[in-house]
Amino acid sequence: MLLSKLLIISSFLFAVGVSAQTLTHSYTFEAGTWSGTTVNDQVGSVNGTVNGTNWEIKNGYFYNHNANQNATNQGGYISFDGTALNLSSYSAITLEVYLSLSNDFINPRKWSECLYFGGASGANSIEMQLEMNSTTQSRVGVNNAQFVTFTPPAKATTHHYVIVVVPSTASSDGSLTVYQDGVSVGTVALAAGSYDTVLSGLSTANANLGKGGWSNPLTTYPIHEFNIYSGAMDAATVANRYQIMNSKLASVSLGTGTLNPVFDGDVLNYAVVLPAGTNSLTVGATASSSTNYSSVIGAGTYDVSADYGTITLKASATGIPYCINWRKSVNSPVLTHSYTFTDGTAADIIGGDNGTTVGTGIIANGLFTTSAGANLISGTSQYISLPASNISINNYPAVTFETVAKIASTSANTFYSFFGNNTIAGQNNSNTVGNGIDYVYLHSKDFITSCNINYQPWVGTTVYSATTNLNDNKAHHIVGIMTMDSLILYRDGVLSGKVLLSNLNKLFNIDPKVGYIFRSGYPNDQNTVGSVGEFNIWKGQLTDATIATRYNSYMKDAALSGITLSAGSISFDPAVTSYNVSVSSSTTSVTIGATSSKDYVTISGTGETVLTSGTGTATITVTAADGTTTKTYTLNFSPTTDFISSKSSEFNAYVESGKLVVYTESNFSVFNTLGKKVAQRNGSHTTQQIELMNGVYFVKSNGVTIKVIVR
Repeated sequence: MLLSKLLIISSFLFAVGVSAQTLTHSYTFEAGTWSGTTVNDQVGSVNGTVNGTNWEIKNGYFYNHNANQNATNQGGYISFDGTALNLSSYSAITLEVYLSLSNDFINPRKWSECLYFGGASGANSIEMQLEMNSTTQSRVGVNNAQFVTFTPPAKATTHHYVIVVVPSTASSDGSLTVYQDGVSVGTVALAAGSYDTVLSGLSTANANLGKGGWSNPLTTYPIHEFNIYSGAMDAATVANRYQIMNSKLASVSLGTGTLNPVFDGDVLNYAVVLPAGTNSLTVGATASSSTNYSSVIGAGTYDVSADYGTITLKASATGIPYCINWRKSVNSPVLTHSYTFTDGTAADIIGGDNGTTVGTGIIANGLFTTSAGANLISGTSQYISLPASNISINNYPAVTFETVAKIASTSANTFYSFFGNNTIAGQNNSNTVGNGIDYVYLHSKDFITSCNINYQPWVGTTVYSATTNLNDNKAHHIVGIMTMDSLILYRDGVLSGKVLLSNLNKLFNIDPKVGYIFRSGYPNDQNTVGSVGEFNIWKGQLTDATIATRYNSYMKDAALSGITLSAGSISFDPAVTSYNVSVSSSTTSVTIGATSSKDYVTISGTGETVLTSGTGTATITVTAADGTTTKTYTLNFSPTTDFISSKSSEFNAYVESGKLVVYTESNFSVFNTLGKKVAQRNGSHTTQQIELMNGVYFVKSNGVTIKVIVR
């Protein structure tokens, strides 16, 4: 890339007959141009260092998601060694930056600094502020005294800025000129004898990209490239530079799959879901112009045997990166993460990415239950935090969220789940977590996503909103599906609705930084009050039929999983609802217990049942989670009947306290149901007790057979 860049710049200088500037330092964010927190100087030897938190480099851009400058929670920016740069030795200087205004031009935090070289509070400095006041004007200044003020472009996409500073001399004026998208937007004279040290006296204390010399907010505009030139670039060269930096594609073609959204030269990020089993993908593209470039960089055939990846296309070596985020489809949805709370923890029983309970919420009886809706700032929140970076839903071809939960009518907010990121609130010194960004959340009424907007992200949301809020103290089965083009919401097994996504609000743009159950991504939103019985994440899209089946399984299943008795026994089958139970005639009561494997099932009829001489009836009524489906189990108790065939005063056999008791004058034998003799005794006209395993036996004596049941 470096060689192609130098060749391109040299060709420009030769073509227009200009040799007034020399590229001395260059910083880009393509793969291989940075590592960790180091941004490599592609021309010189002064590398940049990324500082702060909540930043990322992806798709050829440096993103800062946090405008705060507080020492504890400082946002991301890039610093340079001002002494090593040695800009004060330049006779003139040209600064070039290519960035995206994106939707963040609605940023209410004014005075954010895009670049700053100089001392504290504007002393001996060069700076650029893309938003300086409520009218969203931009300005570039030297020494905090002379400014070029201009109006930013109406279209919030990627734009090219060039700043040219020529110091004055003792007898002639210098100048500060600013170009926006190849055209001058203003020049201010630097008075003779007053600005002759504007460069030679330039302070080396601060040399930053994205941060100023005050406590002003950091820039949150994605930065694609930053260059420093020794010398003054003229208008013709600036125009040519803009043409190259802004070189766009006219079309993109795929060998398989469909580009989403439909190609537009001003849209830079796309998705394609490839059929399962696809191993190669051929990508073709044409440039919008061949004046300064002739072939598209990145076109060709790629190995796509993995599950996901990104292909970058550019019309020139320094042109706009177009990113194709490819994802591999699945033949059928795969349950990748499941939180059932059955073991008393927030363990992921499928993927092993266990959650962590935060606050005093309780996990018991298969439910995570919260009792207070305090917000994050209060420090008493109750929710579950998930390892979102491991889960990485942004790498899925589609994601399905499934939850079974009950939300209290007193709950001020009703968030089932949230996946995304947070900014930091407060312009200067606040430490509190701020807006949720690059997110998708599932709500008891809404299914919402917003991406690539750091401030006022709600302005650019895609929303499906149902007609009712399910904070009704009843259990519900909720399914939210985010594909590459839609949000789809199901409530209690029925499709609630579907909405198409915007070009920004795509699954691949979800930031996998934080994941929550029962919490919003906004700190002032109260946490959800209620309980959740299960939360599942699927790779792929569940079908209508599968969702309906799962709804019935969770919400309409009134079957018991077991019945326990303090006396007598049964062979339990969830599908069998009537049982005959034999107990001793001396039994006066039986304690009955019952269990269900489903959450939110209610069971009545358990506890103590009174019997009369071992006789009585008990009913257990089970109400399913939907509150209407019921099932009744009946237990008919009766005294033990051990005698089947005839008996007499000379021969009697029965069971007492689990032992076979025989009274006979003659010899007798005991056989099991297979006809095998298991005992033999001599008759004595006295009671004889025989220890036997539980089961059915036949006692024979003098041609008489008595059937007995040992329990």
